[in-house]
Amino acid sequence: MDAMFETNKDIYKRLEGLLFAACRQGRREDALNLAILLARFAVTFYSGALRSQRAEECLNAISAGIEPVQSGPEIAGTKRKVLHLFSQTYHAGGHTKLAYSWIKNDSDTIHWVGLADQRTGEIPRWLADAAHESGGEVFDLDGRQGKLEQAAFLKGVVDRFDVVVLHLHMYDPLANLIFGDGRRKAAAIYLNHSDHLFWLGSDAVNMIAEIRPSGRDISKLKRRSTNSFVLDIPLAKPRKFPLTKAQARTELGIPQDETLYLSIAAAYKYEPSESCDFFAMLEQLHRTLPKARVVVVGPSRGDGRWQRLYEQSGGRIEAVGIVTQGLELYHLACDIYLDSFPMNSLTSFLEPALRKKAVICFDSELLSSVASVQNTPSLAKTQRQYLNKAIDAASNPDKYLIYDRVVSNHCMPAWGEKLQRLYGVKEQPYRDDDTSSVDPELEKEFERYFIKRLPRLKKSYSMLLRGEFKQLSLQYRFKILFSFAPLIIASALKKSLGREKGEKV
Repeated sequence: MDAMFETNKDIYKRLEGLLFAACRQGRREDALNLAILLARFAVTFYSGALRSQRAEECLNAISAGIEPVQSGPEIAGTKRKVLHLFSQTYHAGGHTKLAYSWIKNDSDTIHWVGLADQRTGEIPRWLADAAHESGGEVFDLDGRQGKLEQAAFLKGVVDRFDVVVLHLHMYDPLANLIFGDGRRKAAAIYLNHSDHLFWLGSDAVNMIAEIRPSGRDISKLKRRSTNSFVLDIPLAKPRKFPLTKAQARTELGIPQDETLYLSIAAAYKYEPSESCDFFAMLEQLHRTLPKARVVVVGPSRGDGRWQRLYEQSGGRIEAVGIVTQGLELYHLACDIYLDSFPMNSLTSFLEPALRKKAVICFDSELLSSVASVQNTPSLAKTQRQYLNKAIDAASNPDKYLIYDRVVSNHCMPAWGEKLQRLYGVKEQPYRDDDTSSVDPELEKEFERYFIKRLPRLKKSYSMLLRGEFKQLSLQYRFKILFSFAPLIIASALKKSLGREKGEKV
């Protein structure tokens, strides 16, 4: 077994022990911050756990002592009312765009948007507009800094809604703090946008909405859940764009006669693992098709290997950073979409597919169960196969279209029928639409997948000693320092050895 994986498991158990001790001693705020720190660690450094029974029990016990504050917005209207509660929203793709499509597709409902920690800029205008068009509003909790204060306020708000959909960060404890006492009237649905990662709240909600069938299998296996429901990522059929493909290229400064590849994802999703290297694939693609152009939205050109790729390709492989407006221009202008790997970006490849663009995806073992790409030429089993398909798509783009499948799984009316079943979780007992048991071999495959493919040491362990750690009492700071000491030393030694060899660390 991988040595780093074993070390991660050891530190995870130590942190969980500290959390249990703080909870047992009634140190509520320390226990809360330790739960957040445990989750941050488990998200960043895979340790075999996607759920902590102790964290769930502790946070739910804290919830029982939080009294609702009867204030907040008045919710008008006779139609069904749904609150979409976010830790943060983002301008580019992901769970924010998913919520937007949900609201646009569900026109029979009044949708509100709540923001717990929106400190990184304004809410995307298109999300706010969608809520307003449905008859709802947007409210922000930034004035309430602490999670306990936020939870007290939200407990007084959520029962004014029929359904609350939780689009939370994996380490945000609000699902537990609001719903963990079991006294809320509203149905709580956790949108599982990070099904492959640890997160808090599985024991506090009525239903886990999975975005792909493999997510349900993972929840059954690693979270021991019996309340998973597969709700495919919703997509609103794209509006007719006022520009043509040629005009979009002119707007972006891309020559009309070049084959344009597009990829969109957060920078970390491209970070190489032991067996998968997106950068190496792009280098080989450029050598084979030197006149083709690749635009990558998300990472910044100035970041390490992206800068080198840009220089080596004479500017034909370019990372353009986060695009907050005009992303549709890139969808319209491209010929072929390349999904990120080793980590896929589901929403990002579905949108170009809906504009009838050729799509190439890497079979991450988590993606292969998605109906839109399952058993299609678009799905590559190996990096070599991915490269070959990307090259072939330049001559045969129609071979890699998945438009019809995307419409039948992710658009109305089929998607709306699934949504209505999900909305009924509070009124009638839920029966899982998949009664089969999970293959016991899946757990071994899951472990191999993460140990083999996830990047190593994306961050220094010492990064986790910031933030919540500073809020712990002095007694717990020393205990955490002791727990992390071997990891910090190992990280420092690795950096030191790298410098001795003249390597860039």
